[in-house]
Amino acid sequence: MKTDVRTRFTKKVIVEAFLSLLREKPLSKITVKEVCEIADINRSTFYKYYLDCFDLVEQLEQEALRETGEMIQAMRAQKPETVLTQMLEQVQKHAELFRLLEGQGDSDRFTQKIAMVCFQSMEQGRAGAQEQNTMPFAFVTGGAGAVIAYWMRSGMKEPPEQVARVILALCGKALQ
Repeated sequence: MKTDVRTRFTKKVIVEAFLSLLREKPLSKITVKEVCEIADINRSTFYKYYLDCFDLVEQLEQEALRETGEMIQAMRAQKPETVLTQMLEQVQKHAELFRLLEGQGDSDRFTQKIAMVCFQSMEQGRAGAQEQNTMPFAFVTGGAGAVIAYWMRSGMKEPPEQVARVILALCGKALQ
């Protein structure tokens, strides 16, 4: 379903206002009223698109995960290192948003979801892939998510290709 220009603009203004507040304080301290004041919109406009600020975060996460999954699906024929590198380049490109999302709630929760989307897609492309609810899969996604979270927290100094090689080397046995 195509979204009209006004809707996209309104959502963009809401998200920008929300992210500016999220840079200053935790999600639990942000109110819809504050978002609306900064975005210069009515509360009813906010509620047209989001239930509350937690729903806004959830929708931002889902959009990031959807885009990541689509990008990875488009690259299914590529080597795992290439796919993982591209995913890490996306994380780097949207670093501020991902850091803000990662900073909410459970430690490393968002990067775990990103890693899961990446490895699910990579596993689907392999012949004879195992089910993704196995211990090795849990290990791989947990470890990869932790490495990505560490890379983000440490300022993303290493290039994405290097981080991808490290993740694949650490997870190599479990992926065989």
